[in-house]
Amino acid sequence: MAAVHSFRLKNEDHELEKILAGKSGKEKSDFIREALGFYIRYADKINKLDEISSGIRDILSRLDGMSVCRSVGHEENREAEQDRDDYEQILSESVRDLLNL
Repeated sequence: MAAVHSFRLKNEDHELEKILAGKSGKEKSDFIREALGFYIRYADKINKLDEISSGIRDILSRLDGMSVCRSVGHEENREAEQDRDDYEQILSESVRDLLNL
């Protein structure tokens, strides 16, 4: 026998009310069951993706703060290229670390 569960919407649950208002009783039940199942299955993955995207945003904001200037001299060009390669290596390792959380 299937168990019956119910809940009440709070005053601030306008979005839920809007979604559920247009559904019949069975449609509401199916929607709520599927939404809860989705949350149970994917909550950890969604939270991990949120952490990763936050880390990537931090890296990008730090990169925006870095300035790379082009040099006219040959030796200065090599140093600038080496600096750029170092930054790219750091970025690559940081993104790899974030993806391996």
